[in-house]
Amino acid sequence: MTDNSFHTDLISNSNADCSRRRFIKISAMSFIATSLAAYLLPGTVQAAGRSARNLPPGRIPALDEDDEQAKALHYFEDANNANKMGRKPDQVCQVCQLYSGKSGAEWGPCALFSYRKDSKTNAPFLVNANGWCQGWGPRASAS
Repeated sequence: MTDNSFHTDLISNSNADCSRRRFIKISAMSFIATSLAAYLLPGTVQAAGRSARNLPPGRIPALDEDDEQAKALHYFEDANNANKMGRKPDQVCQVCQLYSGKSGAEWGPCALFSYRKDSKTNAPFLVNANGWCQGWGPRASAS
């Protein structure tokens, strides 16, 4: 009887070791695969989370509303979403003194976020010309 229980213990320990090894192998392979995919496909991975956004052309980085400073300044890509923050109808990035995008451009740089740079391209993040944040200020009139 003792030989049979010893044999059963050996089999169950062997199965546990195989399951543990399999788990570790699968975990390691998953980690490597996701790391490799994030490295090889950074634009695709990033864009997947922002599918509803209208992003700047090419690989120019857009400021994410979830960015720490963007949250602190209540930045919205669509100014219409900022109405509850005290925004007036004519207040959008394209007419702000801090926005330096070209006239008619959909995206452009903002002085408030100029130090925020994309880690891959080292380019400053762009804001939407129809966006808004609490740092908004009117441009000086050209009279």
